Amino acid sequence: MKARTLAILAVMVFSLPVFAGHYPLEAVKAPFKLPVKKLQKAGIKTTLDLWNQTRTKKQRHVLARRLHISGSRVLRFHDFCDLLGVRGIGPKVATIMQAAGIKNAGALAKADPVELNKKIKIVNKKLHVLGKLPGIELVRWWVRYASKMK
Repeated sequence: MKARTLAILAVMVFSLPVFAGHYPLEAVKAPFKLPVKKLQKAGIKTTLDLWNQTRTKKQRHVLARRLHISGSRVLRFHDFCDLLGVRGIGPKVATIMQAAGIKNAGALAKADPVELNKKIKIVNKKLHVLGKLPGIELVRWWVRYASKMK
């Protein structure tokens, strides 16, 4: 890899302030409806709060009962927030990843970067979510980052 490409990638990735705790729930445009007011009443104000309070099956079950929604819906919220924990992945990229079959950071860690990059392009062509598509080096970086998270 050329030094210039690495330098550009480093600036792009390390200058981005995207991380799970940086998203207030009302600012997130997820591919599903978040019951923001109900979550806020439960003390969950950010995507990091949501991720932290849905880490275990028991936590998801308790929250689902409290919000009167299904456990699978709460798991979907958790998985979306899990992707947001990968540095450089914001709500738009997480939306595309989930549509491409990558439901959470664990799945991202196991993904083939070349195949995922192809899927991202195909899915974005249908959904028109991302203005600029990530390059293969950034996708490889996300996969490596996700593999170190677990």
